[in-house]
Amino acid sequence: MSTKEKNFYEGAYSIFPQNPQRFPREFLEEKTSFTDVLNKVVKDSLKTQGLDSTVQTVGTVLKVKVSAKPYPGGFRDRMNEISSMPTEFCLQMYIHTKHDANLAVPKNLLEPGVQTSLIYQHYIYEAANITLDSVIPNVGDQVMVIHPFAHGFLNPVGVYLGPINSDIPTAVDPTAAPFSNNIVRIAAVPYNEADPDDECFKNQGQGPNCAWKDGKILGKIDLESIPTSPAIKYGVRVRPDVAKSFKSMVAAAAKDGVQVGSVSGFRTYKQQADAHRRKPNLAVPAGKSNHQAGIAVDIDVKNNVKTYKWLSENAHKYGFARTVSYEPWHWVYFGVQEAAKRRPAYT
Repeated sequence: MSTKEKNFYEGAYSIFPQNPQRFPREFLEEKTSFTDVLNKVVKDSLKTQGLDSTVQTVGTVLKVKVSAKPYPGGFRDRMNEISSMPTEFCLQMYIHTKHDANLAVPKNLLEPGVQTSLIYQHYIYEAANITLDSVIPNVGDQVMVIHPFAHGFLNPVGVYLGPINSDIPTAVDPTAAPFSNNIVRIAAVPYNEADPDDECFKNQGQGPNCAWKDGKILGKIDLESIPTSPAIKYGVRVRPDVAKSFKSMVAAAAKDGVQVGSVSGFRTYKQQADAHRRKPNLAVPAGKSNHQAGIAVDIDVKNNVKTYKWLSENAHKYGFARTVSYEPWHWVYFGVQEAAKRRPAYT
């Protein structure tokens, strides 16, 4: 056992230095004047509180990765720095705890479908040691963990301590009210994620339903057809939740005597590459378009001031907002709350 490793186990060495955001430096020494005492009371009331690193909490497993590379700066990565036998791979998982009450979880953990991105909003947890790397829980199991906040608010990784008995209450609270409405969080791009069963990863992102975002493969997604403009003879597909909102928007516009129809939606990698080759000043390179994530819709507003005016006044109510100042036809689905914030940008 190395000296550092020995010091760690004896408590003389910490792999997580005290985080100033968790342990604010005292900016006042103990004084006796009234002003100093008052300042100290105010200071204490504003002090950032972390979690006690000795406190364990219960979590529900959302996704498991059996042989993953240690997260940079995470628990196992730090342990490798002091260990005489560093490990190249470890057990990782995404876990929901009571400290993540602001996050939603998929309704079906085994088949999350379009809600998969909700999993990646959660923290990654790594097994505390090599022995626990082989104690692999199933999705939905209850496990004991130490939340990342225990080591300061900048720490990205929690620690998995092992499974617990099934009779311990679940840490998953009912889905928060905002997520029960038709609102979608901006999808997170998973770290070090390559599902071996996903044909999109096997084919380097090539395929009719292979989604991309920010230059990274998201994997295979479901797609659904939406109403199109009479000007086109082909179908347009988007993500199912986007399709639902778009159809509602089309119906609402029709009641006001306005026709809203799409001319473009989801694009495969090849289709986006062709679009960029033909119009490099308009279409972004393949892999970086919101069209490839199934959340962007081009709407027929050419020579149709009435349609564009209606969209400018109402599209945000259905979760859509513009993102490119010189493309009045290009609308992206963000969810109602985020679209409302973005609405003033281009009207």
